[in-house]
Amino acid sequence: MDDMHIPDMEMPPPPGRAGRTFEPRWAKVDRRWRKALRGCAGSTYELAITILFEEYRCRYTGGEIVLSSAVTGMPHGTRTRAANELAQLGLIRVTRSGNHALRVSII
Repeated sequence: MDDMHIPDMEMPPPPGRAGRTFEPRWAKVDRRWRKALRGCAGSTYELAITILFEEYRCRYTGGEIVLSSAVTGMPHGTRTRAANELAQLGLIRVTRSGNHALRVSII
């Protein structure tokens, strides 16, 4: 009797992969962002890169870009100042929701 072949789409996921979150390996930076970020403080530049990675992740997983301390690794004051600077540069739009994490959208 021939060995029965089960198509890949019916195979269960490999062990250890189920429940794993999507982590992008790269994100695109357009010229407008590159020019706007020249001369920015380190925390502003770091937040900009984090936003681009989060935007890429949200494109595939859905949802909105939420800048929590867990996502950014920055204290609240630093994160808020850097987000305001990016908004002044015309790169993002910031939505505040009380004491909750900042939500942003790329302009």
